[in-house]
Amino acid sequence: THEVLDALGEIDGEIRALEDYRTRYPTDGRMPYVLYGLGSLYREKGEEAKAKARFSELLRRYPMTNYADEVRAWEAPRAGMPGPESP
Repeated sequence: THEVLDALGEIDGEIRALEDYRTRYPTDGRMPYVLYGLGSLYREKGEEAKAKARFSELLRRYPMTNYADEVRAWEAPRAGMPGPESP
Protein backbone atom coordinates (compact mmCIF):
# COMPACT_ATOMS: atom_id res chain seq x y z
CA THR A 1 0.00 0.00 0.00
CA HIS A 2 2.87 2.38 0.68
CA GLU A 3 4.08 1.87 -2.89
CA VAL A 4 0.66 2.84 -4.24
CA LEU A 5 0.52 5.93 -2.02
CA ASP A 6 4.06 6.88 -3.01
CA ALA A 7 3.15 6.55 -6.69
CA LEU A 8 0.02 8.67 -6.23
CA GLY A 9 2.08 11.29 -4.41
CA GLU A 10 4.51 11.41 -7.31
CA ILE A 11 1.66 11.74 -9.78
CA ASP A 12 0.15 14.56 -7.73
CA GLY A 13 3.51 16.33 -7.71
CA GLU A 14 3.87 15.96 -11.47
CA ILE A 15 0.34 17.27 -11.98
CA ARG A 16 1.03 20.30 -9.78
CA ALA A 17 4.23 21.08 -11.67
CA LEU A 18 2.60 20.74 -15.09
CA GLU A 19 -0.49 22.75 -14.10
CA ASP A 20 1.80 25.49 -12.77
CA TYR A 21 3.75 25.46 -16.05
CA ARG A 22 0.47 25.58 -18.02
CA THR A 23 -0.62 28.66 -16.06
CA ARG A 24 2.71 30.48 -16.20
CA TYR A 25 3.60 29.80 -19.84
CA PRO A 26 0.32 29.31 -21.75
CA THR A 27 1.86 29.97 -25.17
CA ASP A 28 5.09 28.00 -24.72
CA GLY A 29 6.01 25.69 -27.59
CA ARG A 30 5.96 22.69 -25.24
CA MET A 31 2.30 23.22 -24.35
CA PRO A 32 1.05 20.26 -26.45
CA TYR A 33 3.36 17.99 -24.42
CA VAL A 34 2.21 19.60 -21.16
CA LEU A 35 -1.48 19.14 -21.97
CA TYR A 36 -0.95 15.56 -23.12
CA GLY A 37 1.03 14.81 -19.98
CA LEU A 38 -1.66 16.30 -17.76
CA GLY A 39 -4.41 14.35 -19.49
CA SER A 40 -2.43 11.14 -19.16
CA LEU A 41 -1.66 11.72 -15.47
CA TYR A 42 -5.27 12.58 -14.63
CA ARG A 43 -6.39 9.46 -16.48
CA GLU A 44 -3.86 7.37 -14.55
CA LYS A 45 -5.36 8.73 -11.32
CA GLY A 46 -8.86 7.89 -12.53
CA GLU A 47 -9.88 11.55 -12.81
CA GLU A 48 -11.57 11.20 -16.20
CA ALA A 49 -13.30 14.62 -16.21
CA LYS A 50 -9.99 16.42 -15.69
CA ALA A 51 -8.25 14.18 -18.25
CA LYS A 52 -10.97 14.94 -20.78
CA ALA A 53 -10.66 18.68 -20.11
CA ARG A 54 -6.91 18.71 -20.79
CA PHE A 55 -7.20 16.43 -23.83
CA SER A 56 -10.01 18.64 -25.20
CA GLU A 57 -7.86 21.72 -24.72
CA LEU A 58 -5.03 19.97 -26.57
CA LEU A 59 -7.31 19.04 -29.48
CA ARG A 60 -8.78 22.55 -29.65
CA ARG A 61 -5.51 24.48 -29.41
CA TYR A 62 -3.09 22.12 -31.14
CA PRO A 63 -5.10 19.88 -33.50
CA MET A 64 -2.23 19.23 -35.91
CA THR A 65 0.26 17.80 -33.41
CA ASN A 66 1.31 14.20 -32.83
CA TYR A 67 -0.08 14.49 -29.30
CA ALA A 68 -3.52 15.37 -30.70
CA ASP A 69 -3.25 12.39 -33.06
CA GLU A 70 -2.52 10.16 -30.05
CA VAL A 71 -5.57 11.44 -28.20
CA ARG A 72 -7.82 10.93 -31.23
CA ALA A 73 -6.49 7.41 -31.77
CA TRP A 74 -7.08 6.51 -28.13
CA GLU A 75 -10.51 8.17 -27.88
CA ALA A 76 -11.99 6.80 -31.12
CA PRO A 77 -12.45 3.16 -30.01
CA ARG A 78 -13.85 4.28 -26.63
CA ALA A 79 -16.43 6.47 -28.34
CA GLY A 80 -17.36 3.82 -30.90
CA MET A 81 -15.85 5.93 -33.67
CA PRO A 82 -13.49 4.62 -36.33
CA GLY A 83 -9.82 5.06 -35.52
CA PRO A 84 -7.27 6.76 -37.76
CA GLU A 85 -6.59 3.53 -39.63
CA SER A 86 -10.24 3.16 -40.71
CA PRO A 87 -11.24 4.33 -44.21
